[in-house]
Amino acid sequence: MTGKSFEMDDLLPSGSEKTDGDLIGRVQSRSATLEVGERMLRDMLLNLQTLKRSSTRPIELRSSGLPFCPIRSFLLKKPEESYEMDHYVSTGTAIHETLQKWSPRGDYSRFLFGNWECSECERAKTFCTLPKQCKCSPHAEWLYKEIHIQHKKLSGHIDLIFQLGDKAPYRYVVIDFKSTDMERKRSKISWDPSQPSSRNYVVQVRTYCTVLMLDYGLDVVGWILPSVNRAAPIRDAKDFHPLAGEWNMKLSQRWVKFLDAANYDFIVLKRLMRHIRDDNAAEANDWLNEMISTRPCHSEADYKAWMQYGFFGADVCEMKGVCCGGQDKPVLRHIRNLLREKQ
Repeated sequence: MTGKSFEMDDLLPSGSEKTDGDLIGRVQSRSATLEVGERMLRDMLLNLQTLKRSSTRPIELRSSGLPFCPIRSFLLKKPEESYEMDHYVSTGTAIHETLQKWSPRGDYSRFLFGNWECSECERAKTFCTLPKQCKCSPHAEWLYKEIHIQHKKLSGHIDLIFQLGDKAPYRYVVIDFKSTDMERKRSKISWDPSQPSSRNYVVQVRTYCTVLMLDYGLDVVGWILPSVNRAAPIRDAKDFHPLAGEWNMKLSQRWVKFLDAANYDFIVLKRLMRHIRDDNAAEANDWLNEMISTRPCHSEADYKAWMQYGFFGADVCEMKGVCCGGQDKPVLRHIRNLLREKQ
C-alpha cells in the first residue's frame, strides 16, 4: 500500500480558490505547518517501498547467489536495487559485524579462526586463531575479519569459523549467521525447526565447507546456520536457533562438481553478453547454444539436486518445464520467443 501524494495546497478548504495568498496564510499557521510535515513524512516513508532502480554493478558469481543458472540470469533475473533489499542487507550486515566485534572478547575467543587486524597499527594476520597481544601498543586489540574465499570465478565471505582440538591436526566448523524475526518465525504453524529459512542458505554454507577443504586444506567436520533475532540483542536461547549439518571430504568432492559447473556456466554467460554488447551475432549465437547445452537442468533429477535450492517454499523455476525435458531445441525456441516478446 502506498500513501497518497499531495501538494501543499491540499490543505486549503474544499472548494476554495487556491491563490498564493491563501496558501501562504494557511501554511504560516504553526499547527497547519506541522500537519504538512506529518503528512509529508507519512507519504515519504510509505513511498520507500516503491523505490527501485536497475543495478549498475557487474554480475558476479557469489556463494550467496548460488545455485546459479545462466539462462535465468540472462532472461529472468534483472539486477535491481531497492529500499526493501537495502533494509534487510544493511540490517543483516550490522548484526554480523556486531557479532564479529564482540565474539573475540568473550570466553570462547581462543576457538575463533579467521583473519585479524590490529586496532592500532592495522597489522594483519590471516588464517589463524586469536593472535597474542600486538607489541605496537598496550591498548591494541585484534579485530576479527571475515575470511574471503575464492574458487575460480566464485567468491564469498565466511562469517565465523571454530577451530577445535588441543593440537594439530585441527578440525573446523563453519558458521554462517542469518538474521530474522525469531518471535514471528516461531509463531508460524508452518515453521519447521529442522529446516533452514531458505534452502539456498544450505547451498551457501556447503560451498564454504567445500572450498575450505579442497582449496585451503582445512578439515571441516560440519557447519552451523544460526538464525539470530533481528529485533533485539541475544539475551537467552530464544533469541537464536542453530541448524547444523555434518561435512567430510566425500561430500566436498561431490559438491565441487556443482561449483565447477556453475563456474563454467558463468563464463559462458559473460561471453554471451559480451558478444551481444559488441553486436557479434554469430559468436553470440554460438555461446547461446553452449549455454543451453551446459544448463544445470536436463531432467527432474538435475533440478532436485541443485536448482531447487534456489526457490522458496512451493516456488519453482519458470524454466523448469522446458529445461527438464532433456532436449536443447525446445529450450532454444523458448528463449528466442521470450527475447522477441521483450523487443
